[in-house]
Amino acid sequence: MSNPLFQSYQISLQIMKERATSFYEAFSLLPEDRFRGVAALYAFCRTVDDLVDFQEQTTKDNIYASLEELKQDLEDKNPASKHSWWPAFLDTIERFNIPDEPFLEQIQGQLMDLDFKPFQNTNDFIGYCQLVAGSVGKMMAPLLASEENPQLLQACEDLGVAMQITNILRDIGEDYQGRDRLYLPFDLLEKAKLNPLDLQLFFSDSPSTEFIELWEDLAKLADTYYSSIQSVLPYFRGDSQLPVLCAALSYQKIADVIRDHDYDCFTQRCYTTTEQRKACVIKAQNILKGSL
Repeated sequence: MSNPLFQSYQISLQIMKERATSFYEAFSLLPEDRFRGVAALYAFCRTVDDLVDFQEQTTKDNIYASLEELKQDLEDKNPASKHSWWPAFLDTIERFNIPDEPFLEQIQGQLMDLDFKPFQNTNDFIGYCQLVAGSVGKMMAPLLASEENPQLLQACEDLGVAMQITNILRDIGEDYQGRDRLYLPFDLLEKAKLNPLDLQLFFSDSPSTEFIELWEDLAKLADTYYSSIQSVLPYFRGDSQLPVLCAALSYQKIADVIRDHDYDCFTQRCYTTTEQRKACVIKAQNILKGSL
């Protein structure tokens, strides 16, 4: 591996290590070449996400232009892209024959955040999750399996959706107050007899019973998407099964941490501890032993 390419992979790994601890730790269990590949894909997604999430630092026109430039670099496989992680990204998608589709879906989903409109129903909410996170599962599938399989590809997309729902449940306050976005679908708010203004109260008071019921409805929805991964584990490479299962269990654990903090996802961001993530590795190992 040439030195510039090696440096590009190192930059990608550092981005993932700093910005996605659970993700980094889970997929560090992969063989090194595919772990580096995951990091390169993550760097692409992180860049697209940050362009939109930090939009107050520039204009919308500049963000649209940056996303269009990134899209063009992808379609042209431009070797001279300005991003330091790009050589690693280009090397990864070429070596593992990853199509453009999931990356274009990622950009499409992030554009929904740029001109954010609340979701009127759960179907729209899931559609958004499929674009911004299901796409991540789809782009990673070629690194995790040696053969194409529709069930495996669907399970990878489902795992991405589940993780995104978990992220949304964790970051409700941060998104609502810091970014003026409320991802909770309106049909579930109506079912819980809540309106968006009610959520302002939970920055100073404990979340209400109605909010907790809504939160748990979405947590159960996430669990249905998490559950699809175990049935297709045999389709993954043998050395990919543990990392994938660890990623699923580690993210699922975030919901338990939020429960332990009395559903306060308004004034803090809840994290799993190193010990909890290690316990997820042991649990995943035991599940895999039981499936042999």
